[in-house]
Amino acid sequence: MSDERTGSDSPPWHDRPRAQGKSEAGITTPDQWLAWARREAGDRYRIERAAGAGGHSLVFEAFDSKLERPVAIKFLRGSVVPGAPAPLAEFDRALLEEARSMARLRHEGLCPVYEVETRGSVPFLVMEWIDGVTLDQA
Repeated sequence: MSDERTGSDSPPWHDRPRAQGKSEAGITTPDQWLAWARREAGDRYRIERAAGAGGHSLVFEAFDSKLERPVAIKFLRGSVVPGAPAPLAEFDRALLEEARSMARLRHEGLCPVYEVETRGSVPFLVMEWIDGVTLDQA
């Protein structure tokens, strides 16, 4: 998997250490990350590639086969760490609250949220895919 914008063959978070020395779900290679995301996103969303990560989330570029449009899929980091300090229900609530907050806001600089889903074992946001560079790259 090569990212033409960065020239990297691994997701941006691949080499970032975890605060407690744990790798999310024991995943260590780019192929494992893509396989994990594809399993969690289910049949409706076709994960294309890793798009980025922040301190709290992992984002993938995907395609919504039902509505035939590109989307971004965002997973909260803590929901994929075995033995994470917060129970999964807390991550469900945090993700839902983020989606509700974003749904109330309208601005050209904000990415609209389409859905909150749980198709595999963890919840995720489905948002508009905006092609371009990240703020870090701008």
